[in-house]
Amino acid sequence: HIFEGNWVYLAHESQVAGINDYLTTQIGRQSIVIARNRDGQLNAFINACSHRGAMLCRHKSGNRSSYTCPFHGWTFNNSGKLLKVKDPAEAGYPQGFNCEGSHDLTRVARFESYRGFLFGSLNPDVRPLAEHLGESAKIIDMIVDQSPEGLEVLRGSSSYVYEG
Repeated sequence: HIFEGNWVYLAHESQVAGINDYLTTQIGRQSIVIARNRDGQLNAFINACSHRGAMLCRHKSGNRSSYTCPFHGWTFNNSGKLLKVKDPAEAGYPQGFNCEGSHDLTRVARFESYRGFLFGSLNPDVRPLAEHLGESAKIIDMIVDQSPEGLEVLRGSSSYVYEG
């Protein structure tokens, strides 16, 4: 519960550099997808179908313009918008089904970049990122300012799990 209510470092923009690139990560117990859409915009949403909650992305990273739920075949674009459902005429959906994005993927409540470092929070009322980073922003600035070409995260990762 601690991590789900605060800002969490998710990834660096260089890890989702290309159009349609995606990366999965966690905020607390929630699986998150960070995806770059065809316009180059980064989006972060819960890695679960809005219909029955099945996990959409089972790989750590990849390149896809859409995600199809393995349960009932709902398909979403990499901005989280519901594109199509199986047999819409036969499924018995109500008249106002999927109006104004009602069945799009759930966006991460707060998602921001600081100098290419991506942070997210499931709490919409979390304090501003700049305030959360405080003096640590100076360390990020020093790291990024070392190269005029910017920063790139190399392949590989370390994961730590505390069972407690």
